[in-house]
This record gives sequence, C-alpha cells and structure tokens, in this order.
Amino acid sequence: MHQSEGLRSSSEGSAPQFKGFRQIDIGEHDKTISDKCSEDRLGPTVQLFERRPDVRFKQEAGCWTLSAASIDCMLDIIMQPDDTDSPIASTFFLSFRHLMTASELLSLLVDRFSRASIDVLAESPAPNSPRTAQQITRRQNRVLEAIRAWFEEDWNIQAEPTLLAEAAAFLDSLRKLEAYRTVRDDIKFALRSKYEETPFDSPPPMPHLALPQHQSSGDLRRLLSAAGSQPAIVTMHPEEVARQMCLMDHQLFCAIAPRELFGTAWNKDDKAAIAPNVTAFIERFNQVSQWATTEVLDAESEDLRVVIITRLISIAQWLRRLNNFSSLMALVAALESSAVTRLEATWANIPIKNHAILGDLSRLVHMSSNFRALREAMSSCELPAIPYLGIFLSDLTFITDGNPDLNEANGAKLYNFEKLSLLAGVMSKLRRYREKLYNLSRMPHIQQYLSFANKKLLDANEGALQTACRRIHLFRFFFGFHRVFRCACVRALRLHVCVYFDPRRRVLRRT
Repeated sequence: MHQSEGLRSSSEGSAPQFKGFRQIDIGEHDKTISDKCSEDRLGPTVQLFERRPDVRFKQEAGCWTLSAASIDCMLDIIMQPDDTDSPIASTFFLSFRHLMTASELLSLLVDRFSRASIDVLAESPAPNSPRTAQQITRRQNRVLEAIRAWFEEDWNIQAEPTLLAEAAAFLDSLRKLEAYRTVRDDIKFALRSKYEETPFDSPPPMPHLALPQHQSSGDLRRLLSAAGSQPAIVTMHPEEVARQMCLMDHQLFCAIAPRELFGTAWNKDDKAAIAPNVTAFIERFNQVSQWATTEVLDAESEDLRVVIITRLISIAQWLRRLNNFSSLMALVAALESSAVTRLEATWANIPIKNHAILGDLSRLVHMSSNFRALREAMSSCELPAIPYLGIFLSDLTFITDGNPDLNEANGAKLYNFEKLSLLAGVMSKLRRYREKLYNLSRMPHIQQYLSFANKKLLDANEGALQTACRRIHLFRFFFGFHRVFRCACVRALRLHVCVYFDPRRRVLRRT
C-alpha cells in the first residue's frame, strides 16, 4: 500500500488513513475563481477604489486582480451595481468563513441595509426628494442582492439553523415593504431550493437482488464449493454492493457543512464537535478499508480468500464506473496493504485479468505527481460522483498554513484576498460533487451489512487482539521466546488476527 502521510481521522488504530502530499497543485483542467478575477471587467472597479487606503490591486499580464482589502472594502466592491454575481463576490461568499462566521456576515449585511438610509440622507442635498428615496431603495436592494448571491453560492446553508432563523426574521421585517418584494422572494426561493431535491427524469435501474450461481465462472463455482460456508460478500452482486456504497458515501459527503472545511477543523482536538461530518466521512473511509482487509483475513481457507479478493476487485471496478473515488481508494488501499499482499499463495491463484484490473486502479489512485491521475479523473468525470476528500483537505491545509491571512502595506493590515481565492477554488470544486444525486434504489439489507458489519468487525478484531496478547503472555514464561512473542503480538495488532502457541510443535499458529 502507498505510504500514508498527513491526514488522520478520529480513530488512532491501524486502519488506513487519508493520504497526504507534499505540494499544492490546484489542477490544470479547472479554471479557478482566482483566474476569473483577472478579467478586464475588474478595470472599472480598480478606477473606483484604487485611491482607498484599505485596498490593494495587482496587475498581471495586463489584467487586474484584487490582492488585499478590508472586509468593508470587499463588501463595498460587491455592492456595486451588477457586481453581486462578479468573480469577487463569488470568491468572497465561498471563502468568507475563513474570516468570520455566517451569523457575523449576516449581521454586517443587515447593518448595511439599516445604515443605507442614513448614509444617503447625509450625502443628499435634498433629503426629502423622490430621488433620494429612490437612492435609498437602490442601495438597500443591493444589500438584498448580495444576500441572495450568498445564499445561492452556499451549498449547505440548512446546516446552520441559527443563520436560517436570523435570515427569516430579517426577511419577515421586510414583508410590508413592497419595494423589496421581488428580491425578498428571490432570497426565500434560494433558501427553499436548498431543501428540495430535484426529481429524476427517469426511474432508477433495477437492483440486483442476488448473484445467481450461473453467473459465476467455473473456477469460482469450484472455489466456492471447496470453501464450504460462504460469507455475505460472496452472495451479493458486486455492482449492487458498489451502488449501495455510493448511496451511503454520497449522503455523508452532502452532509458536510462549509464551515467544517476552514481552519483545518478536522485536525483539532474537538473535531467531533466542530467538524462532525468531515470526521464521519474520514471514519467511513477507514471503515471501508478495514472491512475489506478483515473480510480477506477472516476467510477460513485459501480458496475462500481467493473468492473474496476477486469479489473486492470487482466491487472496486464498479466503484470506478460509478465515480466513487473515496471508496475506490479505500478498497485499493486495503488490497495493497501488507496484511493482504503477504498472502502470496492466495495471490498466485487470483486470475490474471483481476490482477490487471487491480493494477489499472492502483495506477489511477497512486500518489505520484501529487495524485495527478486521480485529480484528472475527478475533474473530468461525469456527475454524480464522490471525490477522494483527502486531496482537498490537504489542499486546504497547505493553503491555510502556507499563506498569510494579512498583507501589510504602508502600515495598513489588509486581508489577503489571494488566499481567499485559493480557498474558494477548492470549495468550488467540492461544491460540484453535490450538484447531482445518485439515481439508485436503496437496498436496506446490503446497507445494513455495509454499516453494522463494520462496527462488528472492528470490535471482533479488538477482542481477538486482546485474546492474542493474553495467550502470548501465558506461554512466553514457559518457553522463553520473549522476542518471538513480542514480534508476534505486534504482528497480530497489524493483521487483526488471533495467534496462539502450539506446545506440541513449539510454533506460533493463527486461529
């Protein structure tokens, strides 16, 4: 298995972990938001704001980009006419949680709405004129348009009930104001659409209820016959198992709230509280990998191990076809772990075509060139899809730790907008995988097997390891093989198996 670096989940055992990488590569195929900010349309904004002390622009290749600014200046730029859908607005609304909470941003916007009338009246020579009233309405409408653009950019706003309550209270206060009815309804529609699932155009494909015996090859039927008892994974159709894994994984992925992805919340001591869904998704990755490893190691015979490994390779192949890169990575990591690859006699009986399939999948998820092959596959795949989250969490970590939050110029401390652009680029890519759901039927018995079985296997392994340690502790004093038993104990911890000493042959055996 590829060497694991960096990202860890909440479990500290020997389960495979998300793999990290050493350098940032946002990708060549996706045009990031920071690229879009360099369009010529930023020219008028530069002319309007360049003399302000709380903003810095930068010109590259004849195009302007926003380099640093205060939060007030960023909001002023967004509030310009026809600018609420600009790249700067999109960047800010995707990455503002690096600077403040959603409730704090809403408070700033509501305060701007309330302050608009005061500012216009202070600037107008004729406070009571109809033109002044129109200016107040236009300025307040720009604030509402900014709120609408924010709620449309935010992919999981329903995960913040406090923000929803505050937004609803603010919109209710505008109910009797006819001048704001259109944009107020647009905001409510943006909020409502977050809850509604778009119906599918066609019915889901028929599920595979079971794997008919006649669909198995002659060699597979022979191995199953020789193995005797058949575990659940052998009786299920590999495509259907992959489908149910997609449904379960995508549900966990869509539950991730944007706030969980800032400030490396998933690496904090209280990650279970501040990033519960990211932690759950990482834990799911580890469970899938450990489930696959345990299925192989718990097989009662070599023939059965051959069948199980062949079945796991088929499941991984279907996961690739369904664009579930998360569980695909977990299965490949399990099949390439030292605990499984050491079974040389078993691998010698795996069909050549399955070796070739696993080799192709291994090359796809290999970490060489900063996961280049996997990045290209994820960026170009059709939706629905589930990304390998470890790459994006590593990107966010390196962007957060490798770029300053503030840019100091002429004594002014301004927020680094280029850093926000990088963060927004990653968030925009993650948002893409939420745009379409899997049109598949749920199979409760398979999902139960893929969820409750994981916990049962983990507990069983822990008990087996404790039993191994107790047995080793009893025999080590009788036979004096201290070093042998210590190595055996470590080996049992890695392989999740129970070992004991055979006093008749004075050798270690595996149960």
